[in-house]
Amino acid sequence: MDKQKKSVNYGELVIPALTVLFAVAFFIQTREAPMVAMKWPLMVFIMLAVMLALVIYNFIFVSPETGGRSLNLQTLKKPLLILIFPIVYILSMNYLGFALSSLIFLNVMFRLLGAKSYVRNLIVSIILVGLLHFALNILMQMSFPQLGIGILNL
Repeated sequence: MDKQKKSVNYGELVIPALTVLFAVAFFIQTREAPMVAMKWPLMVFIMLAVMLALVIYNFIFVSPETGGRSLNLQTLKKPLLILIFPIVYILSMNYLGFALSSLIFLNVMFRLLGAKSYVRNLIVSIILVGLLHFALNILMQMSFPQLGIGILNL
């Protein structure tokens, strides 16, 4: 029997822990809502609970990995950047406009999530921003923040 101690990467618990906190805060704020309005949030919450149970099962029962990392700044760097950058994106949208800030946001997120090709990232982000602009701005006639550069409005 192998007596090797299971090493745990606590950086992997950041996202599930924040998800649980947001779910609990949501249900505290909506505790007086009618049950008809809570069907979809309850289904999502049940799905999140199942996923959290799988994460906990993975930490407790899965065989140990060799060379695990402890909790340090390097371990938390990527999850924290993934959590902080959407806030920067939302705050920058008023200054850079929807299109430009979305292009920057998508390219940075692709890189943080492990995409390697700059050209593919740029092509995919341009297509996504174009589709979102067409669907939301043209079809649904929603207005977005725009960066005015002469005659060009992004």
